[in-house]
Amino acid sequence: MFTRTVMGWTAVLAVFWVGLAGAINPQVVVIGILGSWLVVLANRRSLLSLEECPGLNLRGMLLWAQYGLCFLAELVKSNIAVARLVLSPRMEITPRIVRLPGRLRTELARVILCNSITLTPGTLTVDMDERAFAVHAITEQAALGARDWIMEQLLLRIEGTDVSRERG
Repeated sequence: MFTRTVMGWTAVLAVFWVGLAGAINPQVVVIGILGSWLVVLANRRSLLSLEECPGLNLRGMLLWAQYGLCFLAELVKSNIAVARLVLSPRMEITPRIVRLPGRLRTELARVILCNSITLTPGTLTVDMDERAFAVHAITEQAALGARDWIMEQLLLRIEGTDVSRERG
């Protein structure tokens, strides 16, 4: 009932709650902690342990915030690129599937990367395993961009992997 995983997720959700509430007062904090604890208890069988979740520290939280902002920027850029492609009179679509090496250590990080690729217009993750994943790209430029995407580099940093060592 008070395991490290339950208490850790309760703390994460309570901080998220206080952030969404917009005000810090005793009532908001107590409701956030109790509500978060009840949610965590109700879902404790499906929770990941804290060891399975990279980046649950201050440095990691800052990197997660950077990941979210970079993802929004990538989303806007790819939406504009796909809109240009669709609205151009010659619609130069060159679909292809590229196989990218999987450099991420945790399954959670791989799933997050694949979902980020799929949510980005013009690309779709069609297969994933521990060694690699296959991405369908609508253009050659999108396929080349997926090879060294900043989102994967951020996830490597969140996992604590030396990005410069991984490239070489």
